Amino acid sequence: RYSMKSERQCKEFFVDNSPADPTAHRKSQSRGAARRRAMIEAAWQVLQEKGCEAATLSDIIALSGGSRATLYEAFGGKDGLFEAAVAERCSAFGESMQLVLDEKNDPRIVLETLALAYLSKVVAPESTRTLSIFVAEGGRFPQMIETFLRHGPRALTSRLAGYLASATRAGQLQVDEPELAADLFLSMLQGQWLLRVMSQNEAPPTPDALRKRVKLVVSIFLDGVKDRKRR
Repeated sequence: RYSMKSERQCKEFFVDNSPADPTAHRKSQSRGAARRRAMIEAAWQVLQEKGCEAATLSDIIALSGGSRATLYEAFGGKDGLFEAAVAERCSAFGESMQLVLDEKNDPRIVLETLALAYLSKVVAPESTRTLSIFVAEGGRFPQMIETFLRHGPRALTSRLAGYLASATRAGQLQVDEPELAADLFLSMLQGQWLLRVMSQNEAPPTPDALRKRVKLVVSIFLDGVKDRKRR
């Protein structure tokens, strides 16, 4: 039944709740985005220095500014903040790789460019340190590991598989199983080399060593694709 209370509710629903000063609202949003950015960057730095378990919210807030309440409001806590930092780092790299994957270009150039960027990133000290932390502490932070896999290795494999499928449709390659081929290609690049670098049993590779490995892996991969095309 209609009542005065119903009328008030209708008026409240349709009232314009937008801020009187749109400029002030935009400034508030900008400050919020800046605080969020500072916390993500601080979380990544603290993660590198202390690992997941030893890192505290106090460490992150001391580095980024802001407050514990703001951090909880934006990320829900330490785990959510670390997941956001990992997702952002991985996604940014994956998106930069997407620019390389153009089926209009020669496949050898495309694969060599992607492979060199990927391998240089993977064996860099920051990446090997992060992977070592994930290996050591992943059991206690399964959601963060899932975030890393989803936005990192799985996403890049999917992007590369999409390229291989497009290049096949364009007649440049003949890849029957793009997802499997992409996974094998990336695995060939890092091989046991990454494990040796992570365990500090081998010095990080020089740029020349990286280029040599990339050219060999791409040649082996393309030769295999050509073999399948002849069958």
